[in-house]
Amino acid sequence: MATSKKISSFEQYLLSGKLRSDGFQRCRYSFCANSVATGAEKRFFVELYLVNPSVSPNVPVIAQRNRVSTTSSAAEIQGALTSGFDSRYSEQEVLIRPSYLLVKAGVLGQGGKQMNDFIAPSQFVYAKQNASIRTEQCEFSFDTLTGSISVSEAQIRACPEMLCNAGEIKWNVRFDKSSEIRSPYNDSLISWIPLGTRARFAGNVILDGEEYEVTPEKSFGYIDKSWGKSLPNPYFHVSSSRLVSIISGKPLRSSSFALEGEFSTGKLCGVLSLESRQFFFGKSGILDGTKETHGCASVPSSDDGEKLHWTMSVVKGGIVIDLDVFCRADEMFVRDYEVPQGKRTLLKVLGGGTGSGEVRVYKKHGKNLELLEHANIYDALCEFGRIEEIGSGSSD
Repeated sequence: MATSKKISSFEQYLLSGKLRSDGFQRCRYSFCANSVATGAEKRFFVELYLVNPSVSPNVPVIAQRNRVSTTSSAAEIQGALTSGFDSRYSEQEVLIRPSYLLVKAGVLGQGGKQMNDFIAPSQFVYAKQNASIRTEQCEFSFDTLTGSISVSEAQIRACPEMLCNAGEIKWNVRFDKSSEIRSPYNDSLISWIPLGTRARFAGNVILDGEEYEVTPEKSFGYIDKSWGKSLPNPYFHVSSSRLVSIISGKPLRSSSFALEGEFSTGKLCGVLSLESRQFFFGKSGILDGTKETHGCASVPSSDDGEKLHWTMSVVKGGIVIDLDVFCRADEMFVRDYEVPQGKRTLLKVLGGGTGSGEVRVYKKHGKNLELLEHANIYDALCEFGRIEEIGSGSSD
């Protein structure tokens, strides 16, 4: 598989100075694969989350104990949207701050699951020449992902703070990014860059003994990276590279989008690529004339149960973009991320990889709108989360 040899500075290890003791770096890779036995398609993810590496370099410190199931439920969905989880803690526990390299991998969609491996920061090796972080079990480089995680039921019972499911997953894939954004979106607390909005993956994944083949033309891959002082709250993400024009009926093979928020300004950042055209928007809306709204809400559905609905509308430079994406609640589950500041706080992300919807792009001509493209969206990554602070609510 051909791959780009250019390594950008944003693919390198970015935690330095104060961020090593009060910060994080998160790399996320997602792609579709098909079962060798049945042909069924699933969307997989592999993530690297490094938090406060200099706080406890030799021993991984997990600050949080699990109190809710990682499987989705109506209560979890409502809690993720309203930040209404039960909250209890002791004064001693509030002072604990996380410090580890977390490798998280799993599968999205119905029956989705995640496995976590917590590693002491001193146990990874960084190589600048290929932008790789390597542990005993895994390697993340500029064009390769290899690794495995195995978590037993006994481990979950003994250490519920692992915040994951029992199971085994092994992956060996190569990738090229196909499309790259050269500048990150920066905020006072966090930076984010979608490194590959149309990434192409090839290789295989073995999940609980079943093999899945990853092929470039069917992988519909996505890669992004974020780093900084703390995680966004509330968190909003939608992305896809599987678009089909409603106007022409043809797949838009050079099209994709990625939306990420919220930052401290409450604005959404992102990029939409439609074949030869790209539309960027960030948090400086008041200064550049951008008008933007977005949201996520639970909606009832009589056909196939409850759904979540992601919306975004942006007006910039005479262009209007409207996006609607839906994802079934039973195809989503909650993933947990400890915030660098500790105090037993979690960013709880409710997410799925089977979102579908539509995007419309218009050009303004005075008071009239010219439709430039109207496309269906498939296999969208859909995420919404809030930070839960233990002790912020009443206890009984």
